[in-house]
Amino acid sequence: MLKHLDWDTKFFGRTIGELVAPENSYEVRGYDLIYVKTEADSVDIKGFTNKYKEKKLVFFKKLQAKHEGVNNIRPIISKEYLQELYLIAFESGKHSRFKMDSNLNIFFEPLYREWVDKSFSRSIADDVLGYFSGDKLAGMVTYRSSADAATIGLIGVLPQYQGQGIGKQLLAYVENELLQKRIYKLYIPTQESNSAACNFYICQGYSVAEKINIMHYYKNDTI
Repeated sequence: MLKHLDWDTKFFGRTIGELVAPENSYEVRGYDLIYVKTEADSVDIKGFTNKYKEKKLVFFKKLQAKHEGVNNIRPIISKEYLQELYLIAFESGKHSRFKMDSNLNIFFEPLYREWVDKSFSRSIADDVLGYFSGDKLAGMVTYRSSADAATIGLIGVLPQYQGQGIGKQLLAYVENELLQKRIYKLYIPTQESNSAACNFYICQGYSVAEKINIMHYYKNDTI
């Protein structure tokens, strides 16, 4: 079924829809761009051309034991850190399809700023947590929870602070928070092309729960 994406249509200034697990051949009208999410390697959409493809991985861990020695992390509630949060978000999203797709990458930074702003307002995140090196914000993580599970939104560390175990501390802090709330399932989406992130999650005890191809099909006369 084709779903119209109101927010994407408004933000990107083109009519955008989404197809999840479509048939091998599909026909649509009135759209400029279709996001296709499928296990298949490709689909045929008449009058459209596939211009971008990535494999999305969703990592999963069943939380059991709390972590000790998690320090230097606190919720961010002051707007004085917004510029640093934007930079961390850009680093977090450097493998994002909205950066890698050359037809959309001019929207990458505005999109991630919006993501940070909505997370900061807590409209799409339970919390925004920052790791501080002295008085400097070095990394951050956001997450959102439901009744029995949670999903990481953004997680990243500024380049000059990478390799110091900060990402591990941020993830451990979120796990501790969830365990305190009696939430025992945590999901983390990323891209297969982000090998550093994939290896990091595996080292933290996560496994791949889902693999799906995401493709961008553009109407031929709009490319």
